[in-house]
Amino acid sequence: MRSAIVLGSVAVVLLLLASAYLWWGHMGPGHMAGQMPGNMAHGEHAMAGHAMGPGGKMGPGAMAGEAMGARAAEADPNETLVDRGKRLFAQNCAACHGPRGRGGVVNPNSLTETVPRLDRLAERLGLFEPEDAEAVVELLQEGKDLAALREEPPFPSYGMCLAQLEAVRQLIHKGNKPGKKDPNGPEPPLQMPSWEGKLSDRDIDAVVSYLITEYPWDEDEDEEE
Repeated sequence: MRSAIVLGSVAVVLLLLASAYLWWGHMGPGHMAGQMPGNMAHGEHAMAGHAMGPGGKMGPGAMAGEAMGARAAEADPNETLVDRGKRLFAQNCAACHGPRGRGGVVNPNSLTETVPRLDRLAERLGLFEPEDAEAVVELLQEGKDLAALREEPPFPSYGMCLAQLEAVRQLIHKGNKPGKKDPNGPEPPLQMPSWEGKLSDRDIDAVVSYLITEYPWDEDEDEEE
C-alpha cells in the first residue's frame, strides 16, 4: 500500500515537471520579450532621442535627458571637446535636429514647421569668420574664463558672442517650447526638454563647440560667387 502511494506521488511530481518544461519551451523569456512593448523589451535605450511632447507626453524622442545623462558618464578621457560634443549630439540630439544639426525634422504647427537646424549656430554667436569660430572653440577646449577677455577681445564681435553663448547655454539648461503657427491649433509635438541636472556645463560647451565646427562655410562662399 505504502509503495503504491510513493509511486503515485512520484508520478504526480514527474507530470508537474513535464508540464513546466513544456510551458517554458513555448512561453519562456523569448516569448515574453516578444510580447513586451518595444520600450519595455529593450530598456531605457528605446526611449533615447525623443523630445517631450505637449503635456509631458512622449513625442518622437522623450526620455532623451535621462539617457544622455547616463551616456555622458561614458566619455573617453582622451577625446577632444569637439569629439565629445559630436558624440553627445549624435546620441541624443540628432533625432530631432537632424544629422550634424542639418534640421529638416517636421514639427507640425510650429512657427517654422520644422525643428530648427543648428549647424548655423556660429552665425547666431556672431562668429562671421572661420578664424573667429576656431578661436572660440580653442578657448572652450582650454576651459578659459571667456569673460576675462572682454577688455582685450580676440575679435571684433567677441562681446556679442559672449552674450549669445550665455543665451544658448540657458536655452539648453531650461529647454524651450516652440511657438504655434496657428494659435487655435494643437501644440507642436516636438518640444525641447530641459537638460538641467542631466548635462554638466562642460557637456553643454562640448555640444556648442561641435555645432560651431559644423557651420557650412563653403555654402556661404558659393552664395557670394
